Amino acid sequence: MDSEIEVKIRDSVSSLGYDCWDLCIYRSGRVVLTLTGVHVGDCAKVSRALFADKEIGEVLGRGSLEVSSPGINPLLRTAAHFEAWVGRTIRLKVTGVPQPQSGLLLGAGQILSLPLEGGFFHCPISRIKEAWGCDNKEEKKV
Repeated sequence: MDSEIEVKIRDSVSSLGYDCWDLCIYRSGRVVLTLTGVHVGDCAKVSRALFADKEIGEVLGRGSLEVSSPGINPLLRTAAHFEAWVGRTIRLKVTGVPQPQSGLLLGAGQILSLPLEGGFFHCPISRIKEAWGCDNKEEKKV
């Protein structure tokens, strides 16, 4: 569940016309905000707007703020992230599996499905340690 400040940051970002891909607030006070479809100028604009908000600025003043784009190989952490990558290539590190797995994400929900040589790899989201989207220009969304 999002904290009150997370909701306020997400709402502020949305009111500026941007989409929040991810938001992490660390105990150290570091805030990492990842936005989709942005350039450097957009990141600066969002940063200034967040610091200008009295309540958000007070929280940000205790730590640091990093505003960026998810890049071409974004970290996938939420169900919405996985849904956005269905039909595209992802790479996973899974608890109990020694090697990272990668493949075309066929479905997302409680279990992710990837076709592998000789069959399929089905993985509950709860076992994923890390996952990234892979920008593969050859792969087209199905």
